Amino acid sequence: MAGLTLSGCGTAGTPVVDSTRAVAVPVVSAGPFHGVADLPATVGGSTFDAASLAGRPVVLWFWAPWCAICRSEAPAVTKVASEYAGRVSFVGVAGQGSLSDMNVFVNQTHAGAFPQLADVNNVLWKRFAVSAQPAFAFITATGGTNLVVGSIDQQSLRARVAQLTAGLVGTAPDTGRSCTSGASHKPGSLDCGSAGPHHTSGGPSTAPMTTR
Repeated sequence: MAGLTLSGCGTAGTPVVDSTRAVAVPVVSAGPFHGVADLPATVGGSTFDAASLAGRPVVLWFWAPWCAICRSEAPAVTKVASEYAGRVSFVGVAGQGSLSDMNVFVNQTHAGAFPQLADVNNVLWKRFAVSAQPAFAFITATGGTNLVVGSIDQQSLRARVAQLTAGLVGTAPDTGRSCTSGASHKPGSLDCGSAGPHHTSGGPSTAPMTTR
């Protein structure tokens, strides 16, 4: 009886915790764009609601409008995004190109099935330390992040997204190829080679992740 009395008493306005009924509460991420002051709009000019990403797994797909590899993998990314709709949020993050070219890319590849942000000022590319494209940031609901630089085929992408639904970020080896603009930094002048290193982070950060 004494225990019951203690568990029900407290000062006014102060919640009382019954330790005998305590349960573990999972940590929920505020979303991968938490703390970003100047979040890019979509390629169509709409404001993106960053809060919609909170508390669920997220896949960020970094691409450039002139990147041939990005263009070739767009159908696979769209397919997997459709398969996991409602369970995992996919967001494209376009950079290193003009807004008009980004719109052409989205229209031609039919990638508008999920949000595509126009990161013309490289705000998100810098936050996630992306220096080549394509790249993927796999983010669990609790904020664990794995960045993979390079193209990922549909089967491998589907497997990684399945890991996200289980709360895992994955530690697969580097995969695919990535492209950077050539010395002239003009569209069409490309340097395509093996993918760069992937790295992980224990949780979200307002600073770019460092390569390991």
